[in-house]
Amino acid sequence: MIGEKDIGQVYIQDRAIYSINTAINGPVPIDDIITADGWNHTRHLITANGSMSGPSFISYQNQTITILVTNHMINEAVTIHWHGIDQLGWPAMDGVAFVSQCPILPGQTFNYTFQPTFGGSYWYHSHVGNQRDMGMYGAFIVLRKRDPVPFELQHIVQIQEWNHLYNAMDLLYANVKENVKYPNSILINGRGKLKNNLAPLDILHVTKGNRCLLRLIGVSSMYVLLFAIHGLKLNVTETDGFEVIPTVVDKIIIYPAERYDFELDLDYAKEGIYNITVSILSSPNLTITPPIELGFLNVSIKNNGQAKDIPKSNENALHFLNFGFPKHHSSINGRIFRWPTVSALTQPSEVDTNCNGCTDEEICHCSHSLNLKSGSTIIMVLLNLGTGAAISHPIHMHGHTNEVLKMEFPEVTIDGQFTFTDDIKCSNTLPNMNSSYNNARWRNSSWNDYNKIPGINTIDPLRKDTIVVPYGGYVIIRIEARNPGVWFMHCHIDKHMVEGMALMLNESFEHIQVPNGLPTCHSYLTKMSGELGATSSLQTSSTGKITLS
Repeated sequence: MIGEKDIGQVYIQDRAIYSINTAINGPVPIDDIITADGWNHTRHLITANGSMSGPSFISYQNQTITILVTNHMINEAVTIHWHGIDQLGWPAMDGVAFVSQCPILPGQTFNYTFQPTFGGSYWYHSHVGNQRDMGMYGAFIVLRKRDPVPFELQHIVQIQEWNHLYNAMDLLYANVKENVKYPNSILINGRGKLKNNLAPLDILHVTKGNRCLLRLIGVSSMYVLLFAIHGLKLNVTETDGFEVIPTVVDKIIIYPAERYDFELDLDYAKEGIYNITVSILSSPNLTITPPIELGFLNVSIKNNGQAKDIPKSNENALHFLNFGFPKHHSSINGRIFRWPTVSALTQPSEVDTNCNGCTDEEICHCSHSLNLKSGSTIIMVLLNLGTGAAISHPIHMHGHTNEVLKMEFPEVTIDGQFTFTDDIKCSNTLPNMNSSYNNARWRNSSWNDYNKIPGINTIDPLRKDTIVVPYGGYVIIRIEARNPGVWFMHCHIDKHMVEGMALMLNESFEHIQVPNGLPTCHSYLTKMSGELGATSSLQTSSTGKITLS
């Protein structure tokens, strides 16, 4: 039951919902019920304001927005991350538990106030455990003052896989259990169907002759999805909030957390209903033959400016980061991320980032952190190689959009065999195929000057906040360390992140500014000498505009 009216038990008939309560005449409004795929059993959800997806937030570029999040859950903490918003000047608003803030405990309220720098399609979701998979997500749209398509002709399309598991841990590990290889169904804007049932579906109403913009948001937790509207071409105009040279495709491959904006050409469309289909791609070989090679969107963008607060220096830094499963552990460079027990942004002296237990071939658990010097240009080579390579990874960097300078794929034979790239050297003693790639470097040392790398694009690179690192290959990205904060970087497949495929970027820490009065969090320990550890008080406010239950 959703809302104030006691709807009672319901049943589905001809894509409508009816209540067995005889006092309710006619169909029940579908917005009053979370139907998901129409399965006739109850499933535990965590939602924003009682709906799945949560309410869509619409703001304008450079407009200050305040959202109060109140936690009405009884036994779980929560934070809300505003995915793709760079939080320039607002590092404490990024919404990552134990990285940018202490979690919001039951009964507490947190005031998220920030100013989106760029227009585009974004979204929000919980950043605690796998609460996002249980319904805690929604769209966050930042309008530009001169968007080419009026807002009333825009549609939000959020797509995800869905299953019927009630328990959070079962949900998290479902994708690796032999008896649960695939989800039960696919949802579009929180609705779908199970096999041939007649559950209500989401319907987008468009008018022939009008421009029509669809904002496609991948809110899936694990799987790569293939989106299509049969009979219509999709003219892709943006990805992750940045414009691209318009590209017409039949289908879009979308990884977890990616976004694509596209227009529909309705001038020649016949009046009628067109089926929207979303399929799961399970093969590691996602470089599908044309015309649906858009999964990685290897196109050029139009020029976009970025706000600059920190002076730029002439210094460069090069980092190799290998995302994989050495010895079956989710990690980056063999470092399995251990979550801090305090807010790293506001209590940095209490966070131990020592990773000395790791070697070139040995893994370790630690609060992995990279220090980024203020004003420097950072080149990162994100790779997916060695004994731990298994699938492609959608990597999300908080606080930044990356300039994608190059993407290198493995060679794939006709029978589907992969030959990994040999551009990167992993070890002085082991062949690449036997190494964990925990300490990678260029095989050709002249490539340390990234301008000398063949095929590099430094003129008009694609910009993304969520970039796919291909299995057997690598991606070269560039950022400028001019957004002070502690930013999380991780695989956006939830299971991989929770297990440790993550790190923190400690950027320009000497310039970080945070609001007064932010809550702190501590363990309470008795030292061996018998002295008590320091204590602190938590501060909360009392009202909210998002409620979690």
